[in-house]
Amino acid sequence: MSDIELEIILPNKTALKEEAGRVVIPASHGNLTVLPERAPTTLLLENGVVDIWDENNVSVKKYFIQGGVANIAADKCTLITQKAINSKDINRKKAQELKYKRYKKLKQLNQAFPDKKVEDNDSDSIFYEFIYQYFLSHPDDEE
Repeated sequence: MSDIELEIILPNKTALKEEAGRVVIPASHGNLTVLPERAPTTLLLENGVVDIWDENNVSVKKYFIQGGVANIAADKCTLITQKAINSKDINRKKAQELKYKRYKKLKQLNQAFPDKKVEDNDSDSIFYEFIYQYFLSHPDDEE
């Protein structure tokens, strides 16, 4: 079986570029497994987990992504997203801290500019809440 070239691209850099046996991505209609020699397609992505598997059918890496677009063609899968965090670089506590920091920043903005109400359900807050909830429901994934 051939490999898939996976790229996760952020607005200012490439977060990941490597070969994978298969990749499971959080498409807007549900998780989608990308295998080699797949028909070309473009999909919207939700906040979710990109699960990277090797040729021996073992999950080797996970990335949390903040929505975006997937372009898939033959043996290449390109994910374009706002944020990508390796699951090894975050845990439930850190996700909760990031969400709280975001909440405090939004509160400060609302106090400084009361006529420009900013809600605490912005995309970053929702993303960090997703990660926090993920670790609550997958405690074995947290190291």
